[in-house]
Amino acid sequence: MCVTALAYGPLDDPNGYGAPLDGGLSLLAAAGIGYGAKKMLEKKNKNQA
Repeated sequence: MCVTALAYGPLDDPNGYGAPLDGGLSLLAAAGIGYGAKKMLEKKNKNQA
């Protein structure tokens, strides 16, 4: 993992050409929350039946 981090270079790019993480991380978080909610509902419905 450390080698991979070094291969991409520093995160503080002085030229300002960093990776746009804002939108991708938001989508990933929303997908994880939705998946977790779905699993909780499935488990709740399974326990009631």
